[in-house]
Amino acid sequence: MSSVGIVETASPRTDQCASLSDARTDLPRAALFRALANQLLNLARRADRMMAVMVIIPGDAGTGSPADRADAGVAERIRRDLRSCDVAGHLDDGTLAVAAGGLATPGDVRRMVLRLAKCVQATPAGTDSAGAPRFVLGVALYPLDGDDVGTLFRAAVAAAATCGHEDSIAFATEPGPAQPADPLALEAAIDEALREHRLEVRYQPKIELRSGRIASFEALVQWHCPNLGTIPSEQLISAAEDTGQIGEVGAFVLETVARQLTHWQRSGLLAIPVSVNLSTREFLDHRLGLRVKEFLTAHALDPRLMTLEFSETSIMQHADVSPFLLRELAALGVGLCLDRFGTGFASLVCLHHFPIAEIKIDRMFVCGTPQVPGDLRIAAAAVALARELDLTSTAVGIERDRQRTFLTARGCVYG
Repeated sequence: MSSVGIVETASPRTDQCASLSDARTDLPRAALFRALANQLLNLARRADRMMAVMVIIPGDAGTGSPADRADAGVAERIRRDLRSCDVAGHLDDGTLAVAAGGLATPGDVRRMVLRLAKCVQATPAGTDSAGAPRFVLGVALYPLDGDDVGTLFRAAVAAAATCGHEDSIAFATEPGPAQPADPLALEAAIDEALREHRLEVRYQPKIELRSGRIASFEALVQWHCPNLGTIPSEQLISAAEDTGQIGEVGAFVLETVARQLTHWQRSGLLAIPVSVNLSTREFLDHRLGLRVKEFLTAHALDPRLMTLEFSETSIMQHADVSPFLLRELAALGVGLCLDRFGTGFASLVCLHHFPIAEIKIDRMFVCGTPQVPGDLRIAAAAVALARELDLTSTAVGIERDRQRTFLTARGCVYG
């Protein structure tokens, strides 16, 4: 398999629109794909996240003209399945490419790759399974396999070349055994962690930017694994979602937070609100409202001391049920926060009508502020939007005084 146009110089722009997008699939050609992928790479670099470059090479690449080898149906399915932090391209020899950003853990990487593979393999309407597209998929990761798009693309193509048969996937470098590879072993390990009290909730303070006082805490669960060391919150949540144990882990976090709040109250200490981040699966649980109500009643907790956080993607990808679920929770008196704001596609209408009290600006837009003009404008716009909609704004990832000064001056409340 030969490398294609992604690492070559763009052709002369006699017709800019025609040269940038493929007429058959309406996906960006090599030059535009490279430019968009570079933007994702810069975001990943500033946010200290991984990025994947994936190439999808048709299994029948030895037949037909290059233009005919790219399945327009596959391209359409990929385009529909893209997240806001992904970009797809149709390259010169019929190869399809996808760059995926916002990957925090090896589990995120594997889920993204499997999702893309299922999307490509979907059987076209009106055909049996024999009509499913044949492909090989090569994956390269920043920063494991390179720190520029051209290098990552070449690594992905080289990985695809190692696939021994059609419908297979190869990584240039395995993203690493952040958890046991065997799902049954992983499930047993999490069961043991819950049973042996190896999960721990730590409380990360949220600071009022103007005064510097602690306004609340965010509860973050981590796992002390004898074989793998300390597994941070994002990785543990990812693992629990993979094994279907997110309910048990989530219940552990809520119970631990309840005991901590009760202890503070009984000790005569000032009660400080705590926020708990819920996964997509927990959010979509139709019993969530009842569970939260029973939880508050059983521990005699003031609901104003509890804030539930949901990712922007979780809410917007399930916009048909989100209003009902959010209103049910808001009626209980708990606070509701939209986490990772800016990484999804929340509309102004939804922000205005959903009973959300707070938005958390994702760290990828805070890390470069105010040195990076694009980050500066996005962070400032998010703070202004929150203020106009009467929402509280929190900036995640403030590490320097100049970031705090910049965001405070624009009205950001917490960090």
